[in-house]
Amino acid sequence: MVKQYLIKEIPRLIANWAVRGPAYCVALMYWPQPWSLFSPMIGVGLESERATWVKQYPERTKMVLWNPVEFMHNGYVTADSDKDIGDVLDLLDQQIFLTGRHDFGMALFDRIVIELQRFNWSDILDITSDFVVIVTDSDYEMFDSHLAATVPVPLLATLRTKGYFELS
Repeated sequence: MVKQYLIKEIPRLIANWAVRGPAYCVALMYWPQPWSLFSPMIGVGLESERATWVKQYPERTKMVLWNPVEFMHNGYVTADSDKDIGDVLDLLDQQIFLTGRHDFGMALFDRIVIELQRFNWSDILDITSDFVVIVTDSDYEMFDSHLAATVPVPLLATLRTKGYFELS
């Protein structure tokens, strides 16, 4: 239920933002803290932003390029419009926190991102040839493992070659 909701809600949310210019990514960022895991920040990274940041922050590329907080277009996925799903998201967050099963939440995000990679983003965005959907935690501790689990190998190689991140 949560997976299907987020797969549907994220593109709908982004379509309402009226993004102008080519996008290089949709980034999901979660906070691995109690009761906030499933209220991720979503952002659309624009090619114009990426070009500026690569020049401006060559030593911190990963921290800037993939951080939706930095993007002009960003917001949170909330369930304000659907109380039932809001209750489910809250309950899931509580269960993950109480059981300590953060790995379940992270694996669920990976499955969501894999599905979002398949979405036809060109229906709602002007996208670059290396457009990607990524997920990371707010501390980037799981960044590399999320990339390895969710980004197709050829695209991962292209992005690495361009120097947009380094895998550990």
